[in-house]
Amino acid sequence: MELSERQDAFLELARSLLRLERSFEGVIDDALRQELRLTLRESFVLGALDRGQTRPGGVASALNLAPPTVTRTLERLVARGAVARTPDDDDRRSVSLRLTDSGRTLVHEARRTLSQALADAWPELSTDRAADLAEGLASLAPNVDPPAPSALAGPPDPDEVPQ
Repeated sequence: MELSERQDAFLELARSLLRLERSFEGVIDDALRQELRLTLRESFVLGALDRGQTRPGGVASALNLAPPTVTRTLERLVARGAVARTPDDDDRRSVSLRLTDSGRTLVHEARRTLSQALADAWPELSTDRAADLAEGLASLAPNVDPPAPSALAGPPDPDEVPQ
């Protein structure tokens, strides 16, 4: 069965977006690891906490990650001093999460690092064109919240090398 011109165009759009996603992931991963010794997943978790998530389950749900994956990532961030984990006063089986001052600084540094790395990766792309592309792509998913700058790529592979 032959594809219609419209179907073919959307298939090519999907291919282009997937290639672009891999490019973005590479730029983001390199920048985070080199500048901040931070993994993509750690960046996503920090971003979720910065956006108001306070429970491991909420972080897992917001990032579409398995709870054990979030737990391991949180353990690394707690050990690094970026996240504080405290028992919930109402339910001792639960914990509440919050960014420490160090974690908040790390979130801001990650955003700065990523924005510069992305701008450097595509120097020929003007600011206006980048904004137009962002607006156009956002219109394809109007009911999806835009990701925070520290979470520009999808969740990384589970076999990420820890810092």
